[in-house]
Amino acid sequence: VAVVSNALSINNLEALFVVSVFSSLIATALAYTLWGPWVALYFNVLDYTWLQFSAYGSSDSLFVALIFASLLAARKRRYALACLVGALATIVRPLGILLVVVLATWTLYEQGWRRAALTTVVAAFVLGLYAGAMAVTLGDPLTTYHQYQKADWFGGLPITWPFEAILPEFRSGAKVANSFVSWTKLFFVVAHVLLLFAIGLVSAVRSRALSHGLETGFGLLYSLFLLVYNSPTWALSIHARLLLPILPWLLWTVEPWLPKRWTIITAIAVATAFPLILRSR
Repeated sequence: VAVVSNALSINNLEALFVVSVFSSLIATALAYTLWGPWVALYFNVLDYTWLQFSAYGSSDSLFVALIFASLLAARKRRYALACLVGALATIVRPLGILLVVVLATWTLYEQGWRRAALTTVVAAFVLGLYAGAMAVTLGDPLTTYHQYQKADWFGGLPITWPFEAILPEFRSGAKVANSFVSWTKLFFVVAHVLLLFAIGLVSAVRSRALSHGLETGFGLLYSLFLLVYNSPTWALSIHARLLLPILPWLLWTVEPWLPKRWTIITAIAVATAFPLILRSR
């Protein structure tokens, strides 16, 4: 944002918008490359939070673009580069560390401990530079973690038992505008869980998932974190938003069975607008 602001002589908010929109376009192109046109289409119209935060200006689209770029590098077996980009994603949002862990583990499995050590060193170097910058400027190398701990987890741990934070938030109706929006948010949780069950129980879906083992490893680890996320006021509210980095992977596992009609895509796009409209009221 700072670079774009200075390069284009615009203020920080305008630069944030530019970065967010261009990152969204890049993420869409990467989704097309990784998982095909229909997955990229569904990804762009299915989750209303993607349109919301891509247009409003936020870190989401940049984080998603970096995650997809890392996965593309891993597809080409360039694991050191993938880990470098994964570390950059972690700087944008700490959840990127889950991808770094999977990348290091997969490199160890495929290429042995020497290459795994290299990928780990690359990621550690990037994250070390960031932690050092935080220590110098703010006096705390883990300032991002501590901010989340204070605001989201109320001093506790970032994880708890599955659904322990999600269900109470649904019952209380916290952080939602009305019941329709609340049920929409719960829909994404239920759909997420059903797709995970499909991967585990339906052989055709499981075979597709296993054909890209690294992406499936990341998707499952990331999914587990979302379901045990220990935020009493955010676990449900931002589930759909946090789901974005793995949503195309989930869609790809069932891509042969997705309806491939423009009328359905258009209907979904129109329906997606309702949570956005109701949320603003």
